[in-house]
Amino acid sequence: MHAPKISPFPPIYWLQIVFLYLSLLFLIPQGVLFYPIVVPPGLILLAIAYIRRKSIQKVYRQLRKKKNYPDKNISLNTAEMICFISVLCSFYCLMASVTFYFSSSLQSPIIFLLTIIFCIYLLIHYYIAYIDPESSVFVKTFFKIIKFSWVLITAYSYVATRKSVMELIDIPYEKTIIMTTTLGLAAVKYTYYYCVFFIVVIIILSAFGIKTKRIPSRWNTRIMQKSPNRQVFTLLLFVGCVVWLIYTLTYSAIVESVFSRTIPLDSRTSFYCHDRYMIVNENPDASYIFISEGDYRMAIQHDNQYTFSRLKCIDSVPYYTITPVKNATVLIADGLAAKLALLQGDIRKVTAGK
Repeated sequence: MHAPKISPFPPIYWLQIVFLYLSLLFLIPQGVLFYPIVVPPGLILLAIAYIRRKSIQKVYRQLRKKKNYPDKNISLNTAEMICFISVLCSFYCLMASVTFYFSSSLQSPIIFLLTIIFCIYLLIHYYIAYIDPESSVFVKTFFKIIKFSWVLITAYSYVATRKSVMELIDIPYEKTIIMTTTLGLAAVKYTYYYCVFFIVVIIILSAFGIKTKRIPSRWNTRIMQKSPNRQVFTLLLFVGCVVWLIYTLTYSAIVESVFSRTIPLDSRTSFYCHDRYMIVNENPDASYIFISEGDYRMAIQHDNQYTFSRLKCIDSVPYYTITPVKNATVLIADGLAAKLALLQGDIRKVTAGK
C-alpha cells in the first residue's frame, strides 16, 4: 500500500510568501536596475496563489482532520509551531518594511526588527526540536558552535567598532575602550552580524536537513509527513534580504541616533584652557571629549549629524585652535577638488588671454 504524502499548511506557506514578497517590494528602491525583474515574478506568484486557493484550502482541511498519530505531540505540534512562527515572523517583516517606508522615525522599524530576531530564536528552538527530538549529539554540538560563535562575533564587533570610533573622532585607540559610544555602535554591529549568522546556519540546516519523517499510524500504515524545511528556508532567505536592506539603508541614521544618545555621556559642555573653563561662542551647544591636558575633541550636531574637530589649547587669544577631523577619503577628495579648481583657473586665464 502506497503511503500518502501530507504537505502541512499550504495556505500558511503561501500567506508567508505574500508577506515576504510585499516586504521586499517596499524596501527595494524603484530606480534600481533589477526592480523590473523582481515585480513580475511576484505578480505571477500572487496569481498562482489566487488560482490554487480552493485546492490549497481542500488539502488544508484534510490535514486538519487527521488526528490519529501516536507521537503527534512531538511531531505535528512542533511542525505547527514552526509554521506559525514563520508566518508571524514574515508578518513582522512586512510591518518593519511598511513602517520604514512611510515613517521618518527609526523607532518602529527597530522594534519590529528586534521582534523578528526573537522570532528567529524561537524558530531555531522548535526547528532543532523537530529534526532532533531526542536532543542527541547534534543538538549539543550545535549549541557549542553557537556559544563559540557568540564569543567570536562579539569580539570582532567590539574591535571593529573601536577602530571606526578612532578613525571618526581621532582619539587614541586605548581611549575607545571606556567610551559609551563604542559600546552602542558595537551593539548595533553585534545584533546585525549575529542575526545574519543565525539566518545562514538555519538556511543550511533547512536546505540539507531531514526531508521526511515516517510516522506509523494505528492502522499499521506508513504516513509520510514532509518536514517544514520549505517554510523555514523560504522565511529565512527573505528575512535575510529584509534585514540586510533595512540595515544598509538605515546604517547612517542608526549611527547618528547612537551618537545623539552616547556622545553626551562621553563628553562635557565646556573645556579648560588658559587656567579657565571656556566654550566656543560660535557653537554654544557643542560637546567636548577630554583626551589629555589641553587636548579635546569638539562634537557639533547639525541636523541629527555630528561633525568632530580637534581642539588644542594655546597661549594666545582666543587660547585655542580648532581643526576639523578628516580621514583619507576626505583628504583625497579635497586634493582632487583643489586640483580641479586650479585647472579651471588656468583655463580661464588662457581663455581671457585669447
